[in-house]
Amino acid sequence: MLQKIKTYTFANWGYLLWGSLFFVVPSLGLPQLVTGIVVNALLAYGVLSFGYKKTFPLTIFPSLISVALGLLFGPFTIFLLYFVPVIILANNLYVIILNRYAKGNNIAKYILPSVVKSGVLFLAAYVFVKLGIVPGVFLTTMGLIQLVTATVGLLIGIVLAKTKK
Repeated sequence: MLQKIKTYTFANWGYLLWGSLFFVVPSLGLPQLVTGIVVNALLAYGVLSFGYKKTFPLTIFPSLISVALGLLFGPFTIFLLYFVPVIILANNLYVIILNRYAKGNNIAKYILPSVVKSGVLFLAAYVFVKLGIVPGVFLTTMGLIQLVTATVGLLIGIVLAKTKK
């Protein structure tokens, strides 16, 4: 009996290349602003191009790699440990909301994922700072900077996904 040989199309290779970037980008040691924009663009592109089910598993890796390699936040990287579960939650909310509003050209698609993601991260940072768990610098890095990186990344991801089609 002949077995069917699976052929890999460009879409399969595109998915593998895209997925590998979730490991590569955080390990480059780029500034938070650059890393954040690229990761958020990858998340948005992934949801719009491959769907939520294929994007969801990759939402956990950027923060884990950043903590493991100690490349983000310099001497404050150790404090990132407290944020890993919150970052994973925020990334998942980002892709869930984008997936929900992906169809159509409504304002929620362009604003809501970034606002919710940065809001969740800021709220966690606020609680952690008030409890004395992390320094106050995280109010900025998990607030305004996250809003900027999530929004810019979202717009880049949307443009890339549209040009792919």
